[in-house]
Amino acid sequence: MPSVPKNVKGAEVKILEVFRLRPLGEWSKDFLNGKAGKMLTESHWAQVKQMLKAKPPKSKKDAEELLKKTMQLPEQKFVALFEASLQGPLTHEAFREYMELFKKFWPQAYKGVFDSRTPGQITNACIKQEAKLK
Repeated sequence: MPSVPKNVKGAEVKILEVFRLRPLGEWSKDFLNGKAGKMLTESHWAQVKQMLKAKPPKSKKDAEELLKKTMQLPEQKFVALFEASLQGPLTHEAFREYMELFKKFWPQAYKGVFDSRTPGQITNACIKQEAKLK
């Protein structure tokens, strides 16, 4: 299991095991064990805790529904796109979503690499470059 956030203690560890941010391959498994992955894991866990507090599951069906919802959180989407990007090219839409999530989770790193360009501007520049290569 990837790292457990520092603020998770006792019975919460078992709950975290069920609703945790999941790697989707070896690349994302390695990523989640690094510093950036730990930050993403903590962000995901904070959202899961809010979801659990708002509507605690009272049955197995409730827990399964909550698990489906946690798999749609932005952090999990980022992990899926990260893994996919290392296995092959992303679609333009997926690349844009990946860039938007990167900007959301690591705004300083994003700014350092891409300055003030938006994810849409970066995606459009990539599309134009691809067209030139054809």
